Amino acid sequence: MSEDESIIYGPLTSWVFQGMMEIGDSFSESQGFSYEDMVMNTVGAAFYYVREKYPEVKSKLDLRLEYIPDFNSDVDIFTQYNSMKYLMALKFSGFESMEDTPMKYFELQLGYYTRGYQASEDYLDKERVIYAGIGINSSEVLKAMGWEKTSKILNYYQLPYTYVPFGYDFDSEEYVAPYSRPYYGNKK
Repeated sequence: MSEDESIIYGPLTSWVFQGMMEIGDSFSESQGFSYEDMVMNTVGAAFYYVREKYPEVKSKLDLRLEYIPDFNSDVDIFTQYNSMKYLMALKFSGFESMEDTPMKYFELQLGYYTRGYQASEDYLDKERVIYAGIGINSSEVLKAMGWEKTSKILNYYQLPYTYVPFGYDFDSEEYVAPYSRPYYGNKK
């Protein structure tokens, strides 16, 4: 397959498989179909098409998942949504003016997470938090240490505790101090 074809078929097949999972969820008693998930699946697939098609976007922006499974939970590790955070990172290393400075090891992040929205949750209150933060570009750090292949996974996975977030909870209508909320799991 040519590079141009793979740039199209990679995001497209990902979108199709995620859509099939969402259709499967529609038959589940606990999940159900979510048009919001389909919209975000479409946005994610389109983002990765643009990211691969235009290298300048790839050098500056990442979409990442942050996840620490709670192995003591009754919920299986594949549906522990309370242990996940979704974020976009603007990497300073992608800008020419910063690529040869210590600033290349930093990034700005915009993220979102929820807590307490599953039926089995022990949370007293539901939380929908959007946050902005400044963090360490862990991928760039590993690359500088000579671990170039290993560093690539960190374009997709966010290492926990490598940034300082400042958030806002839409449910309580309060600002959230850095790391003042439980980090993962289903207990508040």
